[in-house]
Amino acid sequence: MSNLPASTTPVLSSLDIKPERDFKTLTLGQKAHYRAVINWLTKYTPSPEASNLEKVRGYLEAFHHLCEVQDWERANIILRLPLQNEVTGTTYELIHQLEIWGYYPEQMAMYTSLIMEEAPLDVRVISLVGLGNVYGHLANYSRAIDFSQQALELSRQSGNVSGRATALINLGIAHAGFGNFKQSIAFLQESLSTARHTGLLKEQAKVLGNLGNVYGDRRQFQKAIDYLEQSLTLARQSGDRLIEAQALGNLGNIYAYLHQYDRAATYLEYYLIASQELENRAGQIIALNSLGELYRRTKQYDQAISCLEQSLFMARETRELSSEGVALGNLGSVYGWMGKYEQAIELHRQALIVTQKIGDRQGIFLARLNLTLTHLVLRFLKLWHRLSQRRE
Repeated sequence: MSNLPASTTPVLSSLDIKPERDFKTLTLGQKAHYRAVINWLTKYTPSPEASNLEKVRGYLEAFHHLCEVQDWERANIILRLPLQNEVTGTTYELIHQLEIWGYYPEQMAMYTSLIMEEAPLDVRVISLVGLGNVYGHLANYSRAIDFSQQALELSRQSGNVSGRATALINLGIAHAGFGNFKQSIAFLQESLSTARHTGLLKEQAKVLGNLGNVYGDRRQFQKAIDYLEQSLTLARQSGDRLIEAQALGNLGNIYAYLHQYDRAATYLEYYLIASQELENRAGQIIALNSLGELYRRTKQYDQAISCLEQSLFMARETRELSSEGVALGNLGSVYGWMGKYEQAIELHRQALIVTQKIGDRQGIFLARLNLTLTHLVLRFLKLWHRLSQRRE
């Protein structure tokens, strides 16, 4: 579990809410919201066994009360409240921590509260970028593009370079999700140029990792490795263990394609362990998916099924449709290799439904190909069985 700040008093102090000073000109409704902020930050005590979401409930409720009175500055302080992981020692802002934990609806609700026209321009940029990122995670690429494009336009108006670089990354990821690799690379290269020009190390590490993923999808493996190695170096320089783990996991996928299975296993197991320590749900889902596919390639089918079923369960729990489609397709392939063709066909059919829902062209192609091949094998076996019976 991640630690909250040792006391809520510093949080309340940073908000600088003083009833004797601030309440004189407020309406009764506004006073009620500020009292609620103070109560949530001073009186709410989650149980020791509470989920991570319940542990930060007081901050979320205080945030929404501040938004009700359009106190954007104080709401932004809570949005960016640093939380430290007791296992890894890493620190991420509250809004980013919600993403790491897989609480996407709560993250979206916070961002949505801050895209009002009355909010400061920089706050709106951060929130639009965040919404583009969340919708990308959920494989709703059309909405990801819409919010990221708005963020890009506003970041140019406000001069928010970090927002611009991240909006371009989101656009690159979303276009890759649609299979538009040429557009994806163009957005990512523009983001990389922006991040390098202004010395943004974490943004550089992130965009280099995504370029590696795109070239990996295009089977240009050496180019993918070059970008991922650069991402790994910068992630370590900037101290971002999340990006470091992602880079190692993606390198593991590349080495699996290159049949360097021992090296792939080492990287992927590290990615899984790091994701578990960071409580990174998306990372765990991807790592389990990748390990499941690696075990299939090495004919360790029981281990493959175990990893992929865990990945599928978690993907459905967090509504990550892209990862759900991958897990279903990989499970179908495992059962196909085991000769359990009816189960394989059903899993590939479900994978096709999911990939069609999100418009994943590459996923749709693979699901249809797997369905066709598995049906052909099954028909051939049934025909061979009938012919064998006649001969007898």
